[in-house]
Amino acid sequence: MKVDKAVKREVLNAATTIQRMARGDAPVDRGTLRREIKFNHRGLTSTVWSGAKYGREVEEGRKPGRWPNMDSLQGWVKRKIKPANKRLKSITYLVARKIHDEGTDPQPYFEPAVNEYGPKFIRKIELILKRA
Repeated sequence: MKVDKAVKREVLNAATTIQRMARGDAPVDRGTLRREIKFNHRGLTSTVWSGAKYGREVEEGRKPGRWPNMDSLQGWVKRKIKPANKRLKSITYLVARKIHDEGTDPQPYFEPAVNEYGPKFIRKIELILKRA
């Protein structure tokens, strides 16, 4: 039973650590992506995920050929580029066309966290099992 408790504790520790690392690596505009990195822990299982609907596109990049959500993009253009109000729609369109034509580059935040912490987690579990 001691082994079970130790493994459960380490699984929880891995989830919270990966969540913290992913949040630290996630790009920030309004902070939604970081806030939406969540985890669920139940017994010997933990899951870490992004609840942001665009989380995967940030992590993996966006392939060309699809238009982004213009309302969301307009907010981003307004915050980042800060054009005059009369130019907001035209600049948003130009940014959207570029995204449509070229896609976006990946900005990994989950994969680096898992790749960095995964081997440590495995070593800790192996150590727990060796001590048993």
